[in-house]
Amino acid sequence: MEQVILVDKEDNELGYAPKNEPHRHPTKLHRAFSLFVLNSKNQLLLQKRSSKKERWPGFWSNTCCSHPRPNEPVQLAGERRLEEELGFGWQASIHPDGLKNVIEEYQRAFAKQAPYSVEYRLKQKDGTYGWVFARAIPHFALDQTFLGYIGSCVDITEIKRIEDQKQEYIEEMESMNRIMVERELKMIELKEKIKKLEDHA
Repeated sequence: MEQVILVDKEDNELGYAPKNEPHRHPTKLHRAFSLFVLNSKNQLLLQKRSSKKERWPGFWSNTCCSHPRPNEPVQLAGERRLEEELGFGWQASIHPDGLKNVIEEYQRAFAKQAPYSVEYRLKQKDGTYGWVFARAIPHFALDQTFLGYIGSCVDITEIKRIEDQKQEYIEEMESMNRIMVERELKMIELKEKIKKLEDHA
């Protein structure tokens, strides 16, 4: 189970405890953080907590909140949770050549609350880029309120590799065919020249 950092009133570390324990009575002081994200119009992004949450179910709250893990700086913990909860930071993993197209496709679909699909290169753990196919459909509440998207990403790197290899073979064959045709035409030209010489002999 995930651990949280127990602290005193001065935020000095006292130890660790399973995430659920410090929230039960009697509560224990522990390190936590709240994040507030504002857009260019200074509007605050809020979250409504799930009705299934053990703590404060159904309440409106900050943009995101959580706890740093043992030996994890608070800033890095905040960045981690923003990516886990809201997807912030995902753009940095997309290959620069395809980023503009991915964002445009997403924004176009989001504006219409429509399904979307897109292929792009995504950075892998070893630093190389692999191909993924992303597809998502809009999700609506019973009253037709738009709730966001439900989607998936599939690794298509091997398929792309095969397609590229196939294209290379096709281009190589076309090149060889052009060379053969050019040689055949050259042979015909030479035969005609030889025939003319023979006729004048």
